[in-house]
Amino acid sequence: IEVESLYPYDGKIRIIIKSSDTFKFSVRIPQWCKKYAITLNDAEVSEKAVADYITFDRKWQSGDMIEIALDMPVVVMRSNFKVTSNAGRIALMRGPVVYACESVDNPDGISNMRIDSKVGFELVKAEGLPEDVIAVKGRAVYETAADTEALYYAGDIVRKEGTFTAIPYHLWQNRGAANMAVWIREL
Repeated sequence: IEVESLYPYDGKIRIIIKSSDTFKFSVRIPQWCKKYAITLNDAEVSEKAVADYITFDRKWQSGDMIEIALDMPVVVMRSNFKVTSNAGRIALMRGPVVYACESVDNPDGISNMRIDSKVGFELVKAEGLPEDVIAVKGRAVYETAADTEALYYAGDIVRKEGTFTAIPYHLWQNRGAANMAVWIREL
């Protein structure tokens, strides 16, 4: 077989059979995937996954092609409130990839960032990372102390509208030393 894909950054997968023979071939549909489409030689496959797999048992011809389209929206994840360090925080996933906010892309800060999960997200090329890597961009608010560097203070918080960029967690710190967080406070 030959597989063509940019997975896990893209949900389109093409499998080309390179021999003619009778055999079973199974395609796994990941549990995180809620919507998918499969075609065999451009004909829609209507079978649903059984125990996460769709199995083809047939006489294959060289050049037969299975195309899979896994829907990969950005998903907002939350942890159980028993994980007290994550209370009020969210993490972002797209397909099997967990995302992280890195200070390289977010110079206004990570610990003072609040992500607005209600307005949606934009998929963009991840700057300074391999060509096909997808970053997630969205609306954020950055909070700072009003006119003080004091560790503790009795004053107002200044809020500044902005954006955030999140990159795949497994690629953080590939562009120099940086701070990073997966769990970010939600607006």
